[in-house]
Amino acid sequence: MNKKLSNIIFYIVVFLLIGFAISNFLFANQPKPLTAIQASTNYIQIDNIRLGQVKDTIIYLKNIGNEALQLDTIGTDCGCTVAKWHKNAVKVGEQTPITVRFEAKEEGIVLKKLQIYANIEPNPFTINLKAMVKRKE
Repeated sequence: MNKKLSNIIFYIVVFLLIGFAISNFLFANQPKPLTAIQASTNYIQIDNIRLGQVKDTIIYLKNIGNEALQLDTIGTDCGCTVAKWHKNAVKVGEQTPITVRFEAKEEGIVLKKLQIYANIEPNPFTINLKAMVKRKE
């Protein structure tokens, strides 16, 4: 291959790489279109659970906005509360279940928060959990 052709190929590759990097930067930093949600409840009450027991509760999030809902993550206060959800986008007017698992690791009244991060305002959306944990029998 002659030197002139090598230079042309080099500059084409460099130009394509720069263009790809710029387009990724521009499109990656664009905000997602926002939507709105309605939760079946924003408060989970767990009564009379014994130390060491596990309780699953299912709540539903309905997409009441005008854009697809994309749940990014659901944060919890500690490892005693875990949330599981579908990673698929939720279409307008549809709902998705979230399974909240609480493991009673301490006695007394336990207060926890689930924070749902998604393309919504306010972000995060908070669901409170209150459990009354009793000693093992």
